[in-house]
Amino acid sequence: MAILSKYNLEKYQFGIDIRKSHRIYGMSGKIIYEGKWISRRDKTIVIVEMNEAIVEREALFYLEVNGHDNIIRTLGYVENSLNLTIFIQEYAPQGDLADCLMDNQLNITVPILVEMFTEVGDAM
Repeated sequence: MAILSKYNLEKYQFGIDIRKSHRIYGMSGKIIYEGKWISRRDKTIVIVEMNEAIVEREALFYLEVNGHDNIIRTLGYVENSLNLTIFIQEYAPQGDLADCLMDNQLNITVPILVEMFTEVGDAM
């Protein structure tokens, strides 16, 4: 994919660098799996598979905000023959921000919510 050439992302391979586990989330054009590093690291990762219909918009967003401290990092990509764009990202064990906020898992106060949304806005 041409968009990847502009960013400094590492290339990984299934079965050599990473292993795909169970499906976490899926919607039209995008499926997210839990994954594991095989040889180098023991941390859980997320594998994001996207089809051509949504890849340009999604990939641009992931890659443009990749250096922000408060947004999950995209670590690399997997080259494949399935005509999918596959990114490797950090894993958030407590789920995504939407789940956290809807369930109020952390008993977040209004001032903290304001700060969080300010930081998200700054990242965009």
